[in-house]
Amino acid sequence: METITSRRHFGKFYLAIAGFSLFFVVMALIFLSLHKEALSKGGEIFMIVIGVVLALMPFYVVYRFYQNAPTIRVNSNSISFNDTAPCFWADLEKFEMTGKRPFKFMLSDPKEGVLLKFKGQKEKYILDDMYENTPEIKKLIGSIVENTLSSKVPANSADLGVLDDNSFTYYKGYQLLCFEGIFRWLFFMFMAFFIISVIWSGLMAFAIGLLILGVFFYAMMGFRLYYFGVSPEHLVIRLHNIFWYRKFYPLADIREVVFETHYKMPVCLRVITNDFESKMYPAGSIWSKKWLQLKEDFEKKNIKVRNECVTYEPFEFKLYN
Repeated sequence: METITSRRHFGKFYLAIAGFSLFFVVMALIFLSLHKEALSKGGEIFMIVIGVVLALMPFYVVYRFYQNAPTIRVNSNSISFNDTAPCFWADLEKFEMTGKRPFKFMLSDPKEGVLLKFKGQKEKYILDDMYENTPEIKKLIGSIVENTLSSKVPANSADLGVLDDNSFTYYKGYQLLCFEGIFRWLFFMFMAFFIISVIWSGLMAFAIGLLILGVFFYAMMGFRLYYFGVSPEHLVIRLHNIFWYRKFYPLADIREVVFETHYKMPVCLRVITNDFESKMYPAGSIWSKKWLQLKEDFEKKNIKVRNECVTYEPFEFKLYN
């Protein structure tokens, strides 16, 4: 009997815990080291209390992350979370393989994941981002409770040589009409001016360091500027300014797409394939009207679209009521 055990994600679980914990420890040290600078005895006590609370926050971080990402073991008969008694598939009342699930950590947004409801128990969640082998877990669950696994062509396996670019309808915007594009090019011009000034001063080593740093951040900001093309059989993901980048998904391999956003991110397209691979593409240049046109195009091709954030109301100029 095949059993799959979850593996927590190195970056989104362990590094996230380390990052949050380090932040709270540093803040605690700042408050505790500066408490004698307070203007009153009450202020000094207040800073000490805040410092102690911040020093305890790493324990909260660890507790919450492990609560949101329990150890999961799945086989054909049951699923278990941590060391609790297994939940048997025969008792399953409700399941949803995709959708937003609560991530119980401070003010965090919900995350993509699985919902499972067993008889006499609370709803249980498997959050996609928390595990390295989420697609493997979801495929096994799908084969047991949904029986929708497909042998269709895997994503990005299309023969790129036979795809005609003219068959794609592209959904994109203009870089200089969106915040991400404007900020990226202002950053580029500032760094270029600064590097030239440093070179003019004769500090070549410093200029090379700035150039490497500038290229890195300029490239990273570019990954918020995806745009999309749809043909009768494929979805292509492209990037502004990186003209050679193309990633293809056969439409037959797409389970659903999601329009979503997180924190300070622009609206993103999440592509979920039939084998439960999931990837998110931020598209800062695309305006709401284009997003809804893309939604309509997907739906005409029988692809499920979950619109979680895009709204559009046409502007109407009215001189009189």
